[in-house]
Amino acid sequence: MGINPCVDVPARVSAFFGARGPVPVKGTLNGHAVRGTLIPIGDGRHRFYVNGFMRKAAGLEVGDTARLVLEADRASRAGMVPVQAIGLKAPTRRPKVVVDRPLWTCPKCGHRFVTRNMAHSCARHDIADHFRRADPVVRRLFRRLCALVRSCGPVDIYAQKTRIVFQVRVRFGGCVTHAHWLDAGLWLPRRASHPTLRRIDQPIPGCFVHTFRLRAIADLDPAFSKLVKEAYAVGRREHLAS
Repeated sequence: MGINPCVDVPARVSAFFGARGPVPVKGTLNGHAVRGTLIPIGDGRHRFYVNGFMRKAAGLEVGDTARLVLEADRASRAGMVPVQAIGLKAPTRRPKVVVDRPLWTCPKCGHRFVTRNMAHSCARHDIADHFRRADPVVRRLFRRLCALVRSCGPVDIYAQKTRIVFQVRVRFGGCVTHAHWLDAGLWLPRRASHPTLRRIDQPIPGCFVHTFRLRAIADLDPAFSKLVKEAYAVGRREHLAS
């Protein structure tokens, strides 16, 4: 489910909007006005993240059932926070975040989460299954990427159905295997650049999900290593504790 509860948009809705990239939308969540962006997740499909601003405005908790009505938003968003609920002000002071609270471990799948009973795809998958149709270079890229991540400190690396995830307190990165390359994702608190960068998505304010296409070991250069360290700090939630 990622770092926020979300809605996987039906394929017919993505087709209706007629766009394969991010789709600006507006509408209502349980009758409360919201503005957001449908984030592409591959194969022409989109996902809508229901962030904390939206849940607070609608009086929702994780696990509640909600009615979400959306339409395309043609208005300019210059100077606007794209996914913040309309009419709801963000707090003027950032609350102190506790980063040493023990994580909750799901008794069924063994994955760890910041909050107890957090919604997730509860299943166990084998990392090796992601490489069955991949060239040997893809596995070498993955091993090198794991080495860079582990050089930052303790980390959980585990497989989901469609990707492999890197997590400290929260998930800060991951990768998706392909036949001839590896797509690596890093959660950074800013927009960054790199020769292998393919796109940047912003599902919530202050969260920039970077996707890199790695084809050769040389792509994992010192500049990329610095980005991994920055993402690892996000995984420890250091950007919230300052």
